[in-house]
Amino acid sequence: MGTNYYVKGKECKSCGKFDKLYICKLSFGWRALIQLHKEFYNNFKEFEKFVHLRDGFIIDEDKQMVSASELLDLIKGKKDSKQHEAPLYTKEADFIMDDFS
Repeated sequence: MGTNYYVKGKECKSCGKFDKLYICKLSFGWRALIQLHKEFYNNFKEFEKFVHLRDGFIIDEDKQMVSASELLDLIKGKKDSKQHEAPLYTKEADFIMDDFS
């Protein structure tokens, strides 16, 4: 079981629904799977910047707000966990996890 994380987009003022951009999944015992969005980031440093710039707009699948620092700490805490043999979302989804400095 894992948790999906999103960046919250524009919200409809009349109905409260909003767009969301999927950014990653965290599962117990596994490295994070980060969804590649080449228009926003191509490596982990760019992903960190992307997440920090959207602080206050990051939510989990239960629509609970998560700070940029909290999400990045969770991801970095899984650096040494098992790596997925086949990325689940795109063929490049989990390349970013090898780019820690």
